[in-house]
Amino acid sequence: MELMTKLKKQKRKAQHVEFLRTQINSLHNEIVHDTINGIDASNKAVLINKYNRRLKLIEGMTNALLI
Repeated sequence: MELMTKLKKQKRKAQHVEFLRTQINSLHNEIVHDTINGIDASNKAVLINKYNRRLKLIEGMTNALLI
């Protein structure tokens, strides 16, 4: 039973990491388009920093568990 719980948790974490990566990529694309069009994207830049920090934290925890 413990193994199933661990596997489900790993699957959820992997899905969340993929979701964060997708959000970061789409936000980056929006920032580039807004910059080209001359629109201020400072709020989006703050969000992308926040999401990157969260992603690094989650990936760091995952890598620490594997070692």
